Amino acid sequence: MTNYKSGYNIERKAIEELRNSGYYTVRSGGSKGIWDIVGIGPENFILIQAKKMKVKKGSFIGVTKEEIDVLRKFKVPHNCKKYIWLWRNREGWDKIRVE
Repeated sequence: MTNYKSGYNIERKAIEELRNSGYYTVRSGGSKGIWDIVGIGPENFILIQAKKMKVKKGSFIGVTKEEIDVLRKFKVPHNCKKYIWLWRNREGWDKIRVE
């Protein structure tokens, strides 16, 4: 499976979960932008960077410090939450709030 297809599948899982929670979603597919998914809810917005967790010699790798710094510096209104969602095969999401 290509990296694009793998990433797309992960994003679809995130979109499905958001929609099941009442969010309208927009996927920024192929844009290589900061955020993969925007969720619009009745009370707030959510920005998500979705990644597939990789295992390397017993540790999990999913996102670099530099990527986190870019997400952290991205200015949003008070009713917007920023997250990194890391997908673990057969286990589900690790959802990390970026503040």
